[in-house]
Amino acid sequence: MAALMSKLIQTANKYRFDGYVIEIWSQLASIVESEALVKLIKTIADSLALEQLQMILVIPPKRGKEELFTEKTLQCSTRFCYWFLSDDLRFFQPPYARSQFSVTVGRGLYKVTNWRY
Repeated sequence: MAALMSKLIQTANKYRFDGYVIEIWSQLASIVESEALVKLIKTIADSLALEQLQMILVIPPKRGKEELFTEKTLQCSTRFCYWFLSDDLRFFQPPYARSQFSVTVGRGLYKVTNWRY
């Protein structure tokens, strides 16, 4: 993991990236438990934050009855990730939203600025 983070940080600095859009949830959710994915995302977010790099976490859409990303997962993720990208509006409108997301930036991009647990 350290080698991966080192390469991501080097690449961001070399090409003057502000950060990364991370879209791994939909690929790994069916084979890895949510808690392990949250830990992985946290590790990536923390490593990038130490270098003043931002991370946008892509939230996968609901597929039929299958919930790849839940409200509980979102609550855990907002402790270390402040940007989310989603075409799935269920977390960003009532009943979930209730002033939790005070800024919507463009279509599908949300910044967590006032999360309430």
